[in-house]
Amino acid sequence: MSLNDAQTSTAPSLEIAGTWVVQNPDCGENLPNADSRLLTGGGFTISPNGQVAATAVHRDGTGNVYESTYRGIAVLRSNGVYLLEYDDGHSEVFAVTDTQTLTRQSTSRPTLEAACVLNLIIVSAPAVTVQLPGIFLNTMPKSGSIYISRWLGMGLSIPEMKIAVCLFPDDLIIRNKLNVLAQGNAICQQHVPAKDINLRFIANRLSHMAVHVRDPRQATLSWTHHLDKFNDLRDSQPDCVLGLESVNPALPDDYFSWEFAQKLDHQIDTHLPQLLEWTDGWLAASLSNAYDLDIMMTTFEDFVAEPNAFIRALLDHFQIDPGAFDWSKVPQKDGGQHFRRGLKNEWCEVFTPQQIEKAAEIVNTPAGRHFGWSV
Repeated sequence: MSLNDAQTSTAPSLEIAGTWVVQNPDCGENLPNADSRLLTGGGFTISPNGQVAATAVHRDGTGNVYESTYRGIAVLRSNGVYLLEYDDGHSEVFAVTDTQTLTRQSTSRPTLEAACVLNLIIVSAPAVTVQLPGIFLNTMPKSGSIYISRWLGMGLSIPEMKIAVCLFPDDLIIRNKLNVLAQGNAICQQHVPAKDINLRFIANRLSHMAVHVRDPRQATLSWTHHLDKFNDLRDSQPDCVLGLESVNPALPDDYFSWEFAQKLDHQIDTHLPQLLEWTDGWLAASLSNAYDLDIMMTTFEDFVAEPNAFIRALLDHFQIDPGAFDWSKVPQKDGGQHFRRGLKNEWCEVFTPQQIEKAAEIVNTPAGRHFGWSV
């Protein structure tokens, strides 16, 4: 999407609000190789405020059929087509063929079908929306942030979107996507570092943001479990393969054959220092008021202690009337890829004495002392 397109995009019109089904029948054709993907079915639900929930059914070159689900946001571009951006980073462009049909013009994912056509089966009722600022919740990985951002999005009836490459810890803001968030009525959760270029991109488009952290020792333990879950699901959920591929530094080839304690040793050596460097950067940016950007620092521990007060504080920071928030809408912890136990100090019982001692040295940084992780 060009910068001009992004600047003239608007919230999606009610023209495409509804439920659409994929019309790509599987004709049984041979695919070039085992990694080939052929879209054969699925459906899209697009809410009046632009939130997208999609299901795609694919067949691969070995004959296996699998289903993937995505969440995203639909944006009307200046040339009259709709950009659908998903929370895993891929995107699609659809044109309105007629009142009952959407035709895909392009996709960032390689698939083999000649076209993707969506047929409308249910029309969504119009929604009355209040103009809200774009909410940027930047978070430490494995800090309960998916749950928090989903709760905010559901309570405010605004869609979730992504504005970065999604590569921790060296992530980079994508300006065109940030332009869309800056138009308002959307929420974004990312893990971008406080690099000067990211700070400049953000401050030139947003006045407020929040940075959410957690005791990095607990976050490291959760991250270690998270990678194991990705590995367990890699054959049934292709996105888990992409998640493992993006781990930096790359995991050793035999990592998943190790005992859990050895995996934890590796993550304490590699991932824990990254979390501290990331948090140190954002703490410094918030204390210096970098580029006049109003950065609110929040913690997982405060969220667990008083979740409603935590949400109210975020609403206040983003200058949103609490009356606009529907407190009856609370996301479920479904046990999926991003939800585990949500404990604060599980690491105290799991880390060995040697791991506790090593971690204590690593967390002795400005952020570690500021948040009370270093004693």
